[in-house]
Amino acid sequence: MTLKTNSNKYKIKIIIKLMAEDEKLKDVVTNWIAIDEKIKNLSQEIKQARIDHKLATTALVSIMQSKDISGLQLNNNSRLIYSTKTIKSPLSKKVLLTGLAEYFEDEDELKKAIENILNKRSEKTMDKIERK
Repeated sequence: MTLKTNSNKYKIKIIIKLMAEDEKLKDVVTNWIAIDEKIKNLSQEIKQARIDHKLATTALVSIMQSKDISGLQLNNNSRLIYSTKTIKSPLSKKVLLTGLAEYFEDEDELKKAIENILNKRSEKTMDKIERK
């Protein structure tokens, strides 16, 4: 009978430990969900701020272009400077195919070269948890 009592004590301790771990899991999940909600709300605010910023930038650029203004001095010793910048489009599979087609006459060699280039790209694995 003593063995059963000790066995029951161990079972009770294990159950208590599992309950404590379940409580910790519940707390961590609850905290994660709260943080996820906060991120979603802030992301929506940032998205709206970016839209507003883009509209204000478009209006400001239009005014500065029409009045031929290249910069504005602000009260806090900073400046708004208008400039233009040319950027290249990203290097995609389609761009590679079009560009390399001028140098390769054999279409099979062209496809092999492109596949080789695309397969040389490094890959990175990331863990993630998402809520749907």
